[in-house]
Amino acid sequence: MSRIKKQGLDYFPMDIDFTRKPLVRRIMKKEGEGAATVLIDTLCAIYAAEGYYVVADELFYDDLASGYYERTATDVERIIHLALEYKLFSQAMFDEHGILTSPDVQRQFLYSTRRRVGAQVLPQYSLLDQSELEEEKPKKRSRSAKPKCEDATSMPQNATEKAEMETETPKNATFIPHSTAQHSTAQHSIAEQKQPPHIPQALGEAEEEGSDASPQTTKRRTETIPADLSLLRPPADGLKRNYEGLLHSMRQLHIPPADQYAIVRLSNYGVIGHPVWKGLSTLRSCGGKIKLPGRYLLSLR
Repeated sequence: MSRIKKQGLDYFPMDIDFTRKPLVRRIMKKEGEGAATVLIDTLCAIYAAEGYYVVADELFYDDLASGYYERTATDVERIIHLALEYKLFSQAMFDEHGILTSPDVQRQFLYSTRRRVGAQVLPQYSLLDQSELEEEKPKKRSRSAKPKCEDATSMPQNATEKAEMETETPKNATFIPHSTAQHSTAQHSIAEQKQPPHIPQALGEAEEEGSDASPQTTKRRTETIPADLSLLRPPADGLKRNYEGLLHSMRQLHIPPADQYAIVRLSNYGVIGHPVWKGLSTLRSCGGKIKLPGRYLLSLR
């Protein structure tokens, strides 16, 4: 269902010396201080209805008078005719079309709706020159204009990519050979960043580590990442899990396989109530603000 377009305004500016203007003061001297209220309510009706005019008939006078204690419809009509006589509103438009409007009202309407598509003053009601009408029209934006913000995909997504970018040799830089030890140390630091965090073989199983642990023992404890995580079977310990739902959510978030396997072991194969599930809910509602969803889930304990 399409939205109904609004024609009038929600608010309009008013001069702080409105009640001290000479023409308004003359009307107030003849009709009393309450005449200012009638004039203000008339302006509100003009801007709220069509935005720049209102039909002044018997029903209009009755509607205004219904909000006053001591003013009748006849009093309201008399005050408005006095405002027409003092040219607060256009006498010609009132005589020809029975409406209340003025050049200042139409200028304010066009200025307030300059960003609104299709807002205009009808030619038969217009009191402005063509130059003023053209000046208040909204300027079309150029389609060829490019946004100032940079594409987020052009930025490095993680520390590894940033490290690789920093290690590249510029084209105009002088090449200085490094020693074999320096080169191996740099390659080892980059390899450590790319490796997933070490995951124990069984959740809750304590690893026995001693001062005499050899590299061969550490290598045996490191597991390879399964090619298909859906082939893994959760332990039969009676805990409630949603392992398939966990895998499906991680694939939708494009989490790397290494992080997926680590999250599976961290959450004990998707045990219901684990903080990982709350983290998945946060990732769905953040609108992509978390750039590394896998690392975020691994930080939950």
